[in-house]
Amino acid sequence: VENGKAKITVPHGMADEHWINYVWAKDGAGKVIASVELKPTDTPTLEFDVPDGVSSITAFESCNLHSVWQSEPVSF
Repeated sequence: VENGKAKITVPHGMADEHWINYVWAKDGAGKVIASVELKPTDTPTLEFDVPDGVSSITAFESCNLHSVWQSEPVSF
C-alpha cells in the first residue's frame, strides 16, 4: 500500500491447466473492497485505490487446483 493505492501480486505460475482464477481484497471489517477474475494468460495481480477509512487489508487468491489462500492482514 502506497499513496492510497494497493497492489497484490501472487507468486504463482499461470498455465492452462493450473492458474490463479481470482484475486480479491477485504478490509478489516471483512468487506470485499476490490477483486479481479483472471484467465491463464493474465498476470496474477490486483491493483486498486484503497477506499477512504480503510486501514487494514487482507489479500485472498483462488487457484483452480488448490482452493483459497489468504495473507496475514496488512495494516497501514
